Amino acid sequence: MFRFSTYMMIIVTEKWRVLACLMVLIVISGCQSASGVSSSLIKDKDITFRRIAVMPFQQVSPELVATYAAQNALSASVLKTDNDLKSPERFLQDFFMERISGYPQFELVSPDRVGGIYNRVSSNSFRATMPQVIKEVGEELNADAIVVGYLYRYRERRGYDYSVEKPASVFFEIHLFRVQDGALVWKGIFNKTQSSLMENVLGVSYFLKDRGRWLTAKELAMEGMEDTIRRFPGVAKDSVRVNP
Repeated sequence: MFRFSTYMMIIVTEKWRVLACLMVLIVISGCQSASGVSSSLIKDKDITFRRIAVMPFQQVSPELVATYAAQNALSASVLKTDNDLKSPERFLQDFFMERISGYPQFELVSPDRVGGIYNRVSSNSFRATMPQVIKEVGEELNADAIVVGYLYRYRERRGYDYSVEKPASVFFEIHLFRVQDGALVWKGIFNKTQSSLMENVLGVSYFLKDRGRWLTAKELAMEGMEDTIRRFPGVAKDSVRVNP
């Protein structure tokens, strides 16, 4: 009897120890960026834009965008002004529009309209740079800022919900340009390849949120976009999103 009671106490103690470890891991993961999301203000600390024009999202190489960021002189003609309805960048664009439109502080201009004007303005001069075209397009639309989304990687999982040979992987950036001078003033970055709890203990909160399931690329992209929009300038932590 004594041995049995002692054995039960050991089991209960171990359960509490495991629970305590999980709680610690959740706190740690909340303090560190385990989600793959990051954001940065390039120039201004406080940015508030009311009317925002959204360019059609682009599927490009990160090297191309890095070249523009370094030289600030990439020809504006490299950007596409439309995208395929079934493409992953179109899905990402539509999901962004759906979620951000729920915040009443923003007035949005659709990608179709922005793309058409951007195409006309950029085709007038093949030497025009992004800042020049951003400024002209924004002024014509009476917009305060222009959003451009870049999709770099969209790899579908190979496997099933609870067993994968290769996990989903998504990498995108959301850039916010100020119309006043065409400057890049904010960017949100999501770069994540889903990993198991054993591979990344800091991701325990996401592991529990997803019920230990391996996400599809679409689900991973949606999760990343939700987190990115929460960091978008003008979306305060206490902002209430309404259904559009």
